[in-house]
Amino acid sequence: MGYVWNSFDEYLSYMEKVFTEVFRVLKNQHYCVIIAGDQTDHSWTVNSNVDKIPLAAYFITMLTKIGFSYLNEVIWDKGGYETLYERTAPCYPFKTMPKKCCEHILIFAKRKTNYKRIPCPYCGEKISGRAGLTIENAKKWRCDNPACPSRIGHKGGSCFSEYSIMVNSHKTEENIIPDEIVDKWHRNIVKIEPVVEHYSKKYYRQRIIPMEIIEMAIRYFSGVDDIILDPFVGIGRTMYAAVKLNRRYVCFERDKQDHKIIFGESDYLKEKFIPKYHWW
Repeated sequence: MGYVWNSFDEYLSYMEKVFTEVFRVLKNQHYCVIIAGDQTDHSWTVNSNVDKIPLAAYFITMLTKIGFSYLNEVIWDKGGYETLYERTAPCYPFKTMPKKCCEHILIFAKRKTNYKRIPCPYCGEKISGRAGLTIENAKKWRCDNPACPSRIGHKGGSCFSEYSIMVNSHKTEENIIPDEIVDKWHRNIVKIEPVVEHYSKKYYRQRIIPMEIIEMAIRYFSGVDDIILDPFVGIGRTMYAAVKLNRRYVCFERDKQDHKIIFGESDYLKEKFIPKYHWW
């Protein structure tokens, strides 16, 4: 929301167009991760009202309307809050409010039921029968090929789905998520220090997403050589993480100022981003 919009509705209309396109190009049974914090609406009326906009709630409503399935939310505990905590006077009812110290990491998936018969992952044949739906809303199939290596006796071959084939294809050694990352993210409240230029700004609202969050999303919801899409890449942190974790990427940024500094965040970016990785 750093751009100038005539209204909040205009902003939401623009974002809905973006995520409608994201839904279109995203592979079925794959994931979309959004990081959003509450925003302040400075509607300077006669009464000088200042309202909080629950942006995460708007995104959940918007993306489910588009067709995404909302799966989970992770609370990013930043360890502090927008203003330093200094209790210098007694606190009384109606004047005391808990301070904001978190942002929301929203996890969605594209889960359209695909009734098109898919080849058996064990024998490659399309001789299969229907066997209901998985919890991921994917059509489950059972291989009926008599020569299928997965067949056991007269019970038919193994069951499979679009989702299970995708998941099993990523069960390789290079895609193993390190134990320390899994242990840190096993709960949906995770404390991560914010990224700031100076310690004095530690508790202010964050505009730079910590690499730890971006790398978690990439490790959890993609595999080596998969394509990562970021329609709001900013100064290039998603590209940096994608290259580091051996993924490909398609990224966009409409802010011309970010275009100028996109490779200026660290020496690593300057050294590792060779021409073949450029997206323009």
